[in-house]
Amino acid sequence: MSRLIVASYPSHSLSTGALSALVHALFLALLFFGLQWQTHTPQPVQAELWAGLPPIPKVVTETAPEPRLPEPVPSHPDPVPKVEPVKPVPPSPASSAVSKPDIVTERARNAKILAEKKAEEEQHEIERKKTQQELKLREIEREQNEKREALLKEQAIKAQAQKELALKEQAEEKRLAALQREADARNAQTQASGNQQILQSYIERMQAKIKSNTIVPPSVPSGASATVKFVVLPDGSVLDGSIRVVQSSGQSAYDDAVQRAIIASQPLPLPDDLALRRQMRDVLLKTTNR
Repeated sequence: MSRLIVASYPSHSLSTGALSALVHALFLALLFFGLQWQTHTPQPVQAELWAGLPPIPKVVTETAPEPRLPEPVPSHPDPVPKVEPVKPVPPSPASSAVSKPDIVTERARNAKILAEKKAEEEQHEIERKKTQQELKLREIEREQNEKREALLKEQAIKAQAQKELALKEQAEEKRLAALQREADARNAQTQASGNQQILQSYIERMQAKIKSNTIVPPSVPSGASATVKFVVLPDGSVLDGSIRVVQSSGQSAYDDAVQRAIIASQPLPLPDDLALRRQMRDVLLKTTNR
């Protein structure tokens, strides 16, 4: 005859062990995700909730041969030890002490990197603006230099043109002055020649008048010649006391006769031009007895 032996386990002992395992699992998950939350960007956590523990399958063994000696069944079963609930183990102070400074250091390093990057960008921006300002100032300076050079060049061209014009005007003035001098010389020469002819004609007329008034004594030989100088006033009269013989004929009678003829010939013939009259003021007259 065979018997079916079914192994049974105390239900409260199995529930306690499963609960302990679950608590440890939850604690480890909490610790892991807590560290992940502190050091990294929080990620959504997915958890599977169970309404209760799954049923423990019953172990069914095959029919065993009948033992030779039946095991004695104690009348009183051993008391089941009371299982204390597992309390969550707090994180180790050493791990907290290590993790928090690491987090602070990481944050400080990130903040320093961001600050350095921001400072570098600001410095680059300052340098860029400074470079643009320098380029703008150089462009303005270049334009001013070009304008200044253009103005100086224009002024130099104008000055050169004015200088050339002045030289041309001076050359033209010199040419005109030379032409005027030549014309004046020709006119003067012509006028002098004409005046000389006029003067010579009046001197001849004066000689003829004085000769017509000369009364030569018979004792004066023919060919006697005397040169007399006198002053003629603008009205044709002879200045008193101005008659004198500069070259005698050797015949005092003839010299005196010529002086008397000059006084008797007043007013002497003179040209109408006052300038020519002034030229005939000092008269040097030579007469010959014919």
